[in-house]
Amino acid sequence: MSLRLQLIFFLLLLYGLLAALLVQVRTSSPLLFVAGEVALLASLVLAWTLYRGLLRPIRLIEAGTAALQAQDFSLKFLPVGQPALDRLVVVYNQMLDALRQERLSQHEQGVLLERLVQASPAGILLLDFNEHIAEANAAAALALGQPAAALVGQSVAALPAPWGAALATLAAGQLHTLRLPNGHTYRAAAAHFFDRGFQRRFVVLEELTQELQAQEKITYERLIRLMAHEVNNSIGAVNSLLGSLRYYTPQLAADDQADFGQALEVSITRNTQLADFVAGYARLVRLPPPAPHPLDLHQLLRDLGHLLAAQSGAHNIQWHWQLTNTT
Repeated sequence: MSLRLQLIFFLLLLYGLLAALLVQVRTSSPLLFVAGEVALLASLVLAWTLYRGLLRPIRLIEAGTAALQAQDFSLKFLPVGQPALDRLVVVYNQMLDALRQERLSQHEQGVLLERLVQASPAGILLLDFNEHIAEANAAAALALGQPAAALVGQSVAALPAPWGAALATLAAGQLHTLRLPNGHTYRAAAAHFFDRGFQRRFVVLEELTQELQAQEKITYERLIRLMAHEVNNSIGAVNSLLGSLRYYTPQLAADDQADFGQALEVSITRNTQLADFVAGYARLVRLPPPAPHPLDLHQLLRDLGHLLAAQSGAHNIQWHWQLTNTT
């Protein structure tokens, strides 16, 4: 039974007893009966006023409770003129403002985090409490070779090799590098965050393919430049010595002079070719920046057609030109 019904029942019982007592004195003391009737009516008016005053806080509390249960933080109460109740209204309105601002802030942060996760170039896997994938962004779906919707609900350990075994045992703060059969290289890192007081794990997949290729390119460029420098220095000295040996040709027997000179020429030529070959690699790794210039694309296509005409004819391939007239 609610407090309102209890109060109504109490007042009905009280005024029923008072009315019964007045009926008993009606014949014996008419003046006391009239005075009692007047007092009873006045007390009824006073009781009704008190009843409304007492029910107002109860109604406010019920309305506030219903608003909180419905998570409607936009409902506010106005002061009613009672100091104690007005203080309660002020505190309630301040609490609603704080709750509404906190919920708005959490919603904005959640939207921002979701957009950052989806736009991140690194793959991100959010796991639930049972180590199943709860969310995967586009980069993670690309790395794992499956649509993001298909990844949701899968166990990490059930992912195809080499992902499953590596990610299932990856501890927080640990890094693990994986090289896939297609030549791509990824670095996986795991960490934890708290959700409703419990730890949840997430995994970040960072592709290292381009970075490793760039490092390998720099390493090869340095190696080629070093080899070209050493080869050119050695071949220069060797060719100089071979050229000096030509002065000893007249000192040899007439039959050996031709063979000796030819051997020197072949050695110098081979050394020069080797130096040019290595220098070509050195020039390759020091390509200048591109210099754009106007180009007639139609003429380029016609030249390619003439160049490949013999091969095209051998395979019964015909060229059909539909070029826009630029004149």
